[in-house]
Amino acid sequence: MKLFKTTGIAMLALSLCTGCAGYKERVKANNQTEEVELENRNGFNLSSTTKYELDNVQFHVPNYFKIIDKDDVNPVGFKPDNSDFTVMTLTWVYEELNDSSIDEFADSFLKTDAFKYLPKDYEIEEKSFKNEQGNYQYYKLISNSGHVILDNQSIYAHVNLYFISNNKHNGYGVLSYTQYDGLEYNYYNDILDIVENVSITDEKEETTSNTTSSTSDSSTTTTAPNTDSSANTNSSVPTPTVGQKNALNRALDYLDNFEFSRQGLIDQLLHDGYTQEEAEYGADHTNANWNDEAALKAMDYLSVMSFSRQGLIEQLMFDGFTQEQAEYGVSQNGY
Repeated sequence: MKLFKTTGIAMLALSLCTGCAGYKERVKANNQTEEVELENRNGFNLSSTTKYELDNVQFHVPNYFKIIDKDDVNPVGFKPDNSDFTVMTLTWVYEELNDSSIDEFADSFLKTDAFKYLPKDYEIEEKSFKNEQGNYQYYKLISNSGHVILDNQSIYAHVNLYFISNNKHNGYGVLSYTQYDGLEYNYYNDILDIVENVSITDEKEETTSNTTSSTSDSSTTTTAPNTDSSANTNSSVPTPTVGQKNALNRALDYLDNFEFSRQGLIDQLLHDGYTQEEAEYGADHTNANWNDEAALKAMDYLSVMSFSRQGLIEQLMFDGFTQEQAEYGVSQNGY
């Protein structure tokens, strides 16, 4: 099993490099303009998707995501129209989904040559959505940002790993999403739509006493209607408003070009006219790693000015970073 999983992850790294030769030309073209604004790819519609099933987890993949590997390959890579990059892969793992198996998969994933420069200090988040059957389905999310290696080049990228268990808890699917610098579109919202429109096709077991993830058990095995909103405070995800969606898109645009603290990003969105609620939603749903943002911000400061360690910490805190984040950012730059 470990051999199969490691082999699959290695194949994933290779699939990510498919078509990488076009990256130099894209960068060259972008460098000829003063600024290239990243567009958000909006257009996900269930009627224009293809269902792709990995054992018991069925994904609705937009038709503009083209399969680049054969159906019998695990993982399967997808790249969007007019792109040389694999931005999404789907992998099936024949194991119970729990924090231990997630750590094992993520550690192997981050050790591949393509991702070896990504930070290893990721955190596992638990989120939920209401699936096609009307039940709340939990998934686990790892979000990371850093440099990846494609075609022997270092490229900054945002990487998300979504882990979704089947009902019997004897297997799970992993959707990996990589948003590279240099892509024409930002596919974050499309990927989130794919995750939140997943179908779990296997039958539920009557009992789930052997499942390690107790929170997921109690939520995914019940078929009772969701009538008590207070009982599902953590599992019910309200539909974001138009203002919240726009604030998120704006926040992602900012983070693609600049380094921000959470508070700094909120302040910038408030300056742009968003409400406090919209600004906080936008900042909190970017999946940004504020430690990494602090490290990159510190690097920018040191490239143009000489700072003492304490002076740099104070400057980062002035920018809205916490004491802990500021100290982390400074230490990552040799102080």
